[in-house]
Amino acid sequence: MTETASPPTPRYAGLPPSWWAPALSLAERLAAPGLPAAPTESAAGPAPWAVGDAEGFAVRLDHLGVDPATAAALAAEPAERLAARAVKPGWALYAEAVLAGVPGEPVEPARREGEGPDVFAPVVRPLVAAATARLAGSLPAGPEQEVCL
Repeated sequence: MTETASPPTPRYAGLPPSWWAPALSLAERLAAPGLPAAPTESAAGPAPWAVGDAEGFAVRLDHLGVDPATAAALAAEPAERLAARAVKPGWALYAEAVLAGVPGEPVEPARREGEGPDVFAPVVRPLVAAATARLAGSLPAGPEQEVCL
């Protein structure tokens, strides 16, 4: 009898399939086909940018040729629908590839008090290490060209 080991489950497998969609920029949302319908006034609620520079955002929308109703529809669009109409961006594929290569056992932070950069280091280390390796691979070889973490 031959036993076959199944491939390990990727670290990102627990995330919803549309985990990346809420992080799409306004430009990425506009570029995706099938813009959502504007919500009704009662369902729209306050604009998500109302807490910021509303005037500046209105200028940005005008520059992009986007009316406030379309902007509200884009902001209110459910992640699942947005993911269905948009292509998963390269940054999301990169994050999934990095997470797939992370060892199975999580690394404990050096400090448990919840302060300082040491708390975040285990979380971001795989992304930083992959980016550093990618950068080092693109640089011309030479003794003075060492990339350190």
